[in-house]
Amino acid sequence: MRLLWILIPLAAIALAGFAEWLKFKRHTASLGESNLELSASIDALNHEIEGLRQEKALLVQRIRNLETIVTSEAWDTLASDPELSRARIPDLPAESVDDEEKVQRLARRLRG
Repeated sequence: MRLLWILIPLAAIALAGFAEWLKFKRHTASLGESNLELSASIDALNHEIEGLRQEKALLVQRIRNLETIVTSEAWDTLASDPELSRARIPDLPAESVDDEEKVQRLARRLRG
């Protein structure tokens, strides 16, 4: 009979501990879902950052090409003479090539 009085409080303590453990498991399960969402969001942001880095590199290259063209002596000559500015620069590609490619080729020619 004495053993029964000892087992009742121990069972109550074990039941309370089990209830706390269940609460903890529910909480960690919900955190696991939010962690997956957070991980997916971080992956998407990393992908976007990489795209922005590539775009920045292209823009920096375009600026360098334009700076080369504008700071060259040929540009000063073209800007000072209205007749030359209307004339087409020889050895440039046909109209089917986009403007960026034209600028790159002209910058390469001016760099020598």
